[in-house]
Amino acid sequence: MQNIIFEPQTATVRFERDGHAIEAEAALPGGGAAEMAHWLVSQIDISEYENEFSSLGRHPFDPRLMIAIFIYANCIGKRSTREIEKMCKEGIGAIWLLGGASPPSHSTCSRHRSAMARCCGAESAAAQIAQLLAEAGEISFEAFFQDGTKIESFAGRYTFAWRGSVEKWLAKALAKAPEALSEACALLGIQQAGAEPATEQAPQLLSGIAALLRLEMEALGLAEAHGKGSRKSAQQKAAENAESLAERIAGYIQKLSTMGPSRNSFSKTDPDATFMRMKDDHMRNGQLKPAYNVQAAVASEYIVGATVPQSRNGSAELMPMLEALKKLGMHFNSAVCDSGYDSEESLAYLKSEGIKAYIAPSDKQKRKKRSFKKNIALRENMAYDEESGTYTCVAGKKLPFAYTYKKTGKTGFITEISVYKSEGCEYKGEPIQRGNISEGADASPDGKANAPKQQICSRAEAVGIYFHRFATAPFLGPSPRVRGAFIF
Repeated sequence: MQNIIFEPQTATVRFERDGHAIEAEAALPGGGAAEMAHWLVSQIDISEYENEFSSLGRHPFDPRLMIAIFIYANCIGKRSTREIEKMCKEGIGAIWLLGGASPPSHSTCSRHRSAMARCCGAESAAAQIAQLLAEAGEISFEAFFQDGTKIESFAGRYTFAWRGSVEKWLAKALAKAPEALSEACALLGIQQAGAEPATEQAPQLLSGIAALLRLEMEALGLAEAHGKGSRKSAQQKAAENAESLAERIAGYIQKLSTMGPSRNSFSKTDPDATFMRMKDDHMRNGQLKPAYNVQAAVASEYIVGATVPQSRNGSAELMPMLEALKKLGMHFNSAVCDSGYDSEESLAYLKSEGIKAYIAPSDKQKRKKRSFKKNIALRENMAYDEESGTYTCVAGKKLPFAYTYKKTGKTGFITEISVYKSEGCEYKGEPIQRGNISEGADASPDGKANAPKQQICSRAEAVGIYFHRFATAPFLGPSPRVRGAFIF
């Protein structure tokens, strides 16, 4: 099928000047963007999005026309709803799209954008648009490119909440809970159960015991004391202590719930933002700020998918992106990413799906350094014999296979690790230093270098670890130039 070319159209502009009606022909801006948006929206099914609006009351703004306006606004760089409102009132292309309809207000644009987010209408519309462009020959599903960037949040950089700190203070508060309950039970004259309360039940239990102490104070006719010169009763002290503990424990539990299982931090003023290491500033200082990790998938210079995960890097984001695109009916033959996406889990997934991996190794730049090439403790610098399954170090010592163990990552992926140990090494247990053999010094057969202070063996037990990996081509495709972005 031939590529679709949208030629810029003209629109008739009517206005009055000095009491005379004037008509003029004006070309639509955007290089055919308005015509493309009109054609795309006329070809897709948006019934799921239309169901978000009730048939009762006043008729809403045409959802199909609103999608066309969003596409056109993205093509010419308009993002905010107030910019879109101004564009619909003053832009010739938007006026042509409206076709005589009243321009939407910024609140109307915001409501439609929220409705799209609720029903996932943007993802469905983007998938259908990608299929249309593929049928028109604009998009090829041969190669898939993914990259990401960190966008800083408007939250303050000192509004952080860290998992380690929250868990530490939660443990301290829970340790004080049994003592507070024992004191309260003694004042109430009731017997306390032997088992300590669970973490989730502690706030409710402490609040309940505090309420009983308040009732006990009313029954005894004890008034609450506040301010200087007043002495609090034992019941009031125990009730306030229990209430304070309940509030603190509930707050810590809420913070851990906000983080979820995959995050270690969040911003108190923007809970969706995660603290990440940003790129160095102009003084080469590393910045730790609340940000979002935006991931984009590109095929044939078109953005076909976009996600905003809460992870701090992209090593685990290749598989979720491909799974999301697969649900939308997009299947690719090869994946091209930079070294930030190099992980055994991603490579295993690509192999199971039959997708060719063009991913640069994560240590590609490190391998080029002289210090890496001269570090004889690394397995990459040792000779490997496939027949015997052993490594040979620079000193001629053999490192045969010893055992295998498994390691489970944060995502649940299990890595199988093979361990190779040296036999009869006299330097076993001594630390490795950088520059193991000085320049110009040759290793003798017994493993000693001419310089007596240089060590040859690897770390304690002289263990070399070999990770089983799938071979990938160290190739990285050219950075795609984004031609059209369909993100609402």
